Amino acid sequence: MPTGAPWSVKGIDPRARAIAKTAARKEGLTLGEWLNRVILDDGEPGPSGWDDQLEGFPGFAADSTGGDGEDALRQIVERVTQRLEASERRSTLALSGLDQSIAALTRRLDSLEDGVEESADSVDSQLSRARTQHEELLERIRKSDTDLMRAEQKTLEMVSAHVGYRKGILAGNS
Repeated sequence: MPTGAPWSVKGIDPRARAIAKTAARKEGLTLGEWLNRVILDDGEPGPSGWDDQLEGFPGFAADSTGGDGEDALRQIVERVTQRLEASERRSTLALSGLDQSIAALTRRLDSLEDGVEESADSVDSQLSRARTQHEELLERIRKSDTDLMRAEQKTLEMVSAHVGYRKGILAGNS
C-alpha cells in the first residue's frame, strides 16, 4: 500500500476507537502517529509484552479502576446521549407540529366534503324540481294542443255548416 494513502480498518469497536483517540490527543499526536508509535516504534512486542504496553493506555489497565480515559469516555458517552436526547426532543416537536397540521387539513377536507355533499344534494333536488315542472308544462302543452285542436275542429265544422247553409240559401234564391 502506498504511503499516505487513505486507510480504514473495519470492525473496530467504537469504544476502542474513542480510547485510542483520547490517548493520542493526550500525547499531542494524531491517531495515525499514535498507532505508529504504539505498534511500530516500541519494537515488536510479544504477547505478554503487548499486554504490558497496553496497560499504560487509558481503559486497558488490568485493574480498570476508572482512570482519565474512562472519565473521558464517560464524558463522550454523556455528550452523545445529550445530543441524542436533544435530537429526539426536536424530532418529537417537529412530528407534533406535522401531526397538528395533518389533523387541521383533515378537518378542512371533511368540511369541504360535507359542503360538496350538501351542494350535490341541493343540485339533485333542484334538478328533480325542474324535471317535475318540465313534465307538468309538457302535460299542459299536450292538453292545450288537444283543446286547441277540438276548438279548431268545432270552428271548422261551424264554418262548414255556415258555408253549406249559405250555399243552400244562395241555391234557393237562384
